[in-house]
Amino acid sequence: MAAVFLQLARAERAARIPAGVTMHDAMLTDFLEPAEQAVLEYLSVPFLTQTTVGVTFDVSAGQGALLLDVPYLQSVSALTNDGSAVAAGDFYIDQDNAEVRLLGGAFFSSGYQKAAVTAVCGYSPVPEWAVQAAAFTAAAMFNQGGHAGFESEGMSKYRYKLSEDLVPPLAQALLNGHRRIMPRRSKGPVD
Repeated sequence: MAAVFLQLARAERAARIPAGVTMHDAMLTDFLEPAEQAVLEYLSVPFLTQTTVGVTFDVSAGQGALLLDVPYLQSVSALTNDGSAVAAGDFYIDQDNAEVRLLGGAFFSSGYQKAAVTAVCGYSPVPEWAVQAAAFTAAAMFNQGGHAGFESEGMSKYRYKLSEDLVPPLAQALLNGHRRIMPRRSKGPVD
């Protein structure tokens, strides 16, 4: 599978490889997809690019809201309650918490697979903070490759120590404000 949002030129800049130098392209290209995956894993999300997802829910009695376990909810294109479409004006979308709530004190019909949501999640285009973090991660992977397995080395005044983190600290700083600490699922009534 190819990299989705990180381009080779961006990773080369992060690794401080001058434009026009192509001898490292193949190796750095090998790190594009793993760097993207490391960023997704660090954020605890399955994707960043805009995607339409369909989710069905088991509904408890008295439940008027659904918590979607999806990242970066943008919109809801369809909501059904017991097989019937819910009008757009009859529900509210909380994008920050990925929640869909019925308005007017209404509840979903209780039972197995009674509610369904079709939602648009992710970003188009992928935000700059994620692309840059992936570029820093690819550069770190590239730079760790040529050290013959040494974690640290030194001679005279020159010393280095490789980071043990898959996502380097600079990339972590970019991602921390967007990280999902705990994935959630709707587990019952929500007030």
